[in-house]
Amino acid sequence: MTSGKKPVLRHTLVVRHPDTMDATALLADEPIPDWATSLVHPGNLTGTQKATDYSKWSKADLEAEVSRRNGEDDREGADLIQVPGPGNKPDLIAALVADDDAATSE
Repeated sequence: MTSGKKPVLRHTLVVRHPDTMDATALLADEPIPDWATSLVHPGNLTGTQKATDYSKWSKADLEAEVSRRNGEDDREGADLIQVPGPGNKPDLIAALVADDDAATSE
C-alpha cells in the first residue's frame, strides 16, 4: 500500500462499521475505505493471491490440473493453457504459474 493506491477487493464483503456497528457492504472492484482496511484479510484483495508451490506436486497432479483448467467451460482457444517444451515437470509448473498470474491480473 506504499504506492498510494488504495487496496481493491476481489469479492464483495459485508463488515461492521467500527463506529456505528452497522453492517456495511464493501463492493468488489472498488477501493476499500480507510476505516475498513484493518477489517479485510489480505487474501480478499486483488493481486494478493498467495502463490501455489507447484514444486511439491507430482507430474501426474500437474498434468491433471492443466487438464482440469483447460476443461473449464469458459476456456477456449487462446485461453487454454499451453505447456511449453516436452511437458516435463518444470514446463508444467511454468504453464500453471503463468496461468495463475494471468488470472490475478484480470
